[in-house]
Amino acid sequence: MGISRNDALDYFRSDDLIGIGMEADAVRRKLHPEGVVTYNLDGKTLYAAAGGDLSNPTFARICDDIAETVAMG
Repeated sequence: MGISRNDALDYFRSDDLIGIGMEADAVRRKLHPEGVVTYNLDGKTLYAAAGGDLSNPTFARICDDIAETVAMG
């Protein structure tokens, strides 16, 4: 399960970031229905449970890492 080459090219050409994100999330949910996600951000591997919660230290750390990466440009 994944996306076709034509779908990938359509997404690449699209400027609909929200729509692309929603499609990516739908594929992720089909491939990994257990609700655990792994992200790699600037060489750091981050793990998050579905339905992120700011009171969760892991989710808060992910938010901090994202903010740090954005600040670096």
